[in-house]
Amino acid sequence: MSEIPPKPKLQVLPTGAKGWGRAGLLWLGLFGLLGGGTWWMTAMPGETLVGSLPPLDERERDLEPRLEIHVRALSDDIGERNVFRPDDLAAAASYLEANLRAAGRPVASQTFEAAGVTVRNLEIEHRGQSRPDEVIVVGAHYDSVVGSPGANDNATGVAAVVELARLLADEELSRTVRFVLFVNEEPPFYMTRDMGSVHYARRARQQGDRIVAMFSLETIGYYSDDEGSSSTPSRSVSSTPPRENSSASWGTWTRGASFEALWPHSVVTPRCPPKAWPLRDGSPGWAGRITGPSGSRGIPVSW
Repeated sequence: MSEIPPKPKLQVLPTGAKGWGRAGLLWLGLFGLLGGGTWWMTAMPGETLVGSLPPLDERERDLEPRLEIHVRALSDDIGERNVFRPDDLAAAASYLEANLRAAGRPVASQTFEAAGVTVRNLEIEHRGQSRPDEVIVVGAHYDSVVGSPGANDNATGVAAVVELARLLADEELSRTVRFVLFVNEEPPFYMTRDMGSVHYARRARQQGDRIVAMFSLETIGYYSDDEGSSSTPSRSVSSTPPRENSSASWGTWTRGASFEALWPHSVVTPRCPPKAWPLRDGSPGWAGRITGPSGSRGIPVSW
């Protein structure tokens, strides 16, 4: 009867000085790649603003009260707006539909049921000239979290989408741009099938839409020069400006992707006014939230 050969020993730890040296170099390389990759994908271009803002130009002075009108209409006049307050949610949709229509294009509604309430996304399309099959979505959610009038989160982003649609109404764009206002971003629908953006992304895929980028405008109205007023979901990301006095882009791109790479010409975004509006939910805790539509797999997203 032949003897069973002994099982080979599994070598887990390196042996000898050379073995430990090679292992150390390997781990250093892995941590270096991880750290360098994280920095490369999350580092924000430019410098954080220090000191007073420059004066607004004529275009910005005209834009400032328009933005404020939208924010106050949604947060002060209508207030909390979600499926638990369906009349207010419907009032917000009607207000936004009327203002989107002012851009001179028809407003499309994507209607569906959520928690027994009929809700809808709103959309207008600015058809591109030379590359109309390439679609850029510029969007924001217009519902508010339970118990909040949703001034900063997210009437500010909604106001920006409405005004961008107006400002670009007469521009000739190479790509098609869709301005979309999403319903049901906030809990209990966040990260579920009943998010408005999930419904939108699902339909876009079914239609075979070629969406090359999506910009989600979120909580952009809070302004503070206080150190530490800005934060990110991950404490490991140290490249975010420490003050809530500038904008940052988070998304599925690596560094180098930019508005200029996607739009046919530079789009000047409105600067925060030196004196912020007194928003009722405008605290660093609210402003620090970074969220965006989900369900957009395969679409570069920035928010």
